[in-house]
Amino acid sequence: GIPLSSISCSLSDKFGNLWFGTFGGGVCRYDGKTFTTYTREDGLINNYTVCLFEDKSGNIWFGNTEGGVSCYNGKSFKSWTIENQLPDNIITSICQDRKGNLWFGTKGFGVSRYDGKSFIKYTKNQGLSDDVVSSVIIDNKGDIWFGTDFKGLCRYDGKSFINMKIDKEQLNFKENKLYEDSRGNIWIATKGSGIFRYDGKTFKNFTTEDGLSSNNVNCVYEDRKGLIWIGTVGAGLCSFDGHSFITFNSDRGLVNDEITTIIEDKSGK
Repeated sequence: GIPLSSISCSLSDKFGNLWFGTFGGGVCRYDGKTFTTYTREDGLINNYTVCLFEDKSGNIWFGNTEGGVSCYNGKSFKSWTIENQLPDNIITSICQDRKGNLWFGTKGFGVSRYDGKSFIKYTKNQGLSDDVVSSVIIDNKGDIWFGTDFKGLCRYDGKSFINMKIDKEQLNFKENKLYEDSRGNIWIATKGSGIFRYDGKTFKNFTTEDGLSSNNVNCVYEDRKGLIWIGTVGAGLCSFDGHSFITFNSDRGLVNDEITTIIEDKSGK
């Protein structure tokens, strides 16, 4: 089974395997029948994995706390740290742009772009809103979005950084986790301000006043039916159909009210 109950992140790869990152137990892969665990003994650079990503070639990337980043090609691991060009050993988020470049969010050194040979660092000096980056995603237009811990939301169009604003005020939410749904909406999960949905023109805020179980949110996920799921800090799981929220918690059979990550398997569960 999964080595530790404390799961930090999850991923469904192109083969339908489910990957789980843990706080201290390495990473675990589930193929629908058996669990396989990978730790430092197998070549993973650190057992504390906080983000997972599959690139266009099918390689699985693991962002770690204090250990840098590892890449698994199905046979072996290769890793990068500050000793070989990586700007920071704390990697919070990973994504890949349309040109194949990989982007890494860090906990104090901005973001780093990797072209397969070398790393290029982008910080506040280049226009990034903050150097503490909690989330990086690519939208369906190819723009890169950055959620920061202290200075809200920032978008990169390939030429310059644009700080996203609401009512002429900058988004100043703590620990913004980003997600794009199938309709192209950008969802922002925040610690303290609920969730925001950006439709390309305007931001819509959803909080406990709208039926959300908590304003402290860890993650957002869309299932194959188009239903939005929200994982909260200690207040269970919420589903959102575009109109109203339904809460699932330990009183209704949920194992734990702390939801750190949400993933759907190939059977739709």
